[in-house]
Amino acid sequence: APPDMPLDTLKDAVQNMRKIAVTQLKQKGTFKLHGICEMRVRHVKGRDAGSSKLFGKAIEVKARPAHKKVIVKVTKCLADNVVREANM
Repeated sequence: APPDMPLDTLKDAVQNMRKIAVTQLKQKGTFKLHGICEMRVRHVKGRDAGSSKLFGKAIEVKARPAHKKVIVKVTKCLADNVVREANM
């Protein structure tokens, strides 16, 4: 950002980008910031309660509800530049 840019303007820009990302993730399941990262929603299945054998003993397993995770993958060009800067 330019040094003369007010901090409030920068905060507003980041908040607007966040709102757009959340909206796209809810609607389409993916959001891409070209040259920076790609975000995807991953659905994690739930687990039923019951018993399971562990090291020859039966243990009780608690139920776990299904939930969603956001997976963020950094683009190759950004990762290469960060690694190159770190090695210098």
